[in-house]
Amino acid sequence: ELVVVLADELRRRGGALAEAMSSSAALHAQLSGRHEEVKLLEAKLKSAQDALASRLDDLSRLQTALRRKEADCEAVEAEIAAQISDYQRLKQRLMQQERDSGQLNADQELLLRRCDELQAALGAKQEECALLNRKCAQLEEQWQAGRGAMAALQ
Repeated sequence: ELVVVLADELRRRGGALAEAMSSSAALHAQLSGRHEEVKLLEAKLKSAQDALASRLDDLSRLQTALRRKEADCEAVEAEIAAQISDYQRLKQRLMQQERDSGQLNADQELLLRRCDELQAALGAKQEECALLNRKCAQLEEQWQAGRGAMAALQ
């Protein structure tokens, strides 16, 4: 009876062993599948790392280009500021020239009015001189006549 019990136990354990081996084979198959999945994921990870490294390189190049562009922008801004400063100086000079021109025009108008006044005064003085010259001529004639009369009386 012990042999029967041991044989039953052996069969039962053999069945359990077969079941465990079957389960082990299934787990081994799952493990192989998981191992393949891990390999695929590792390949994807490597690809993602490579893509990330490439993007980081691109980013580095873009940052370098951006710094160059920023330096160019700063140079352009400095040039624009210099040109604005030049423009403002020229504008100030032009405004001063306009003020000077306005003053010159006013001075010119004043000089022209003064010239007109002086010409009018000169014309009046010339007429006065002409009258005085005629008067002198008359007096000269009278003097000559008086002298002639004096000479005749002597």
